Amino acid sequence: MKHIFILLTTILLLTGCSGYTLLNSETYDNADMSDYEKYRIVSRSKGKLPPGMQPVTYSNIVASIREQMLKRGYIEAPDATLLINIGVTVHHTITPESAAESMRPGHKKPSGPYYNGYYPFFVIPRDLYWNDCETYTRIVKGLYEEGVLTIDMVDTRRMKPLYSSSVATIINPIDGTYRDLPAISKAVSVMFSEYPVPLPEAYRQNTN
Repeated sequence: MKHIFILLTTILLLTGCSGYTLLNSETYDNADMSDYEKYRIVSRSKGKLPPGMQPVTYSNIVASIREQMLKRGYIEAPDATLLINIGVTVHHTITPESAAESMRPGHKKPSGPYYNGYYPFFVIPRDLYWNDCETYTRIVKGLYEEGVLTIDMVDTRRMKPLYSSSVATIINPIDGTYRDLPAISKAVSVMFSEYPVPLPEAYRQNTN
């Protein structure tokens, strides 16, 4: 009986870790995402992958984002103004308090979650389009959990962030490896669950 109890407890723990949690979904300056017809996803040749991420995982994330955008009627184009940048929290050594301190107006060298090389680690450095004197994203404690996937949608003509969303987690807590394509696809669907341009009814009916 004792062994059965331990087995059931283990199963519950594993199934409890199998879900995905939307940590953040935020639109900036009342941006109307339906104004954009085309999009492009950050190319890994334009920056660096987060530490530990292999090209296959990047490709799985891109494929999952592409699926969500196409379902909403967007067209992928290399010259699109709307850029989707990808970031992953690779460590959780920084705290929300220290991140908030780094965001003080006039702070010259942003550190923490809004600067490439810190957490989350973005393919294209966030400081290329993030004004250090402006606070766009709420400090959300869950964003510092290892494996959190974050996207920024950016208007590259104005170099202004439009929208961000984060989901936990695309790293398997059991062995610390990145999840496979089906799992990443589910995580990304959660990440887009509150996106301001909703899925058409036909797709919502097929969503579990």
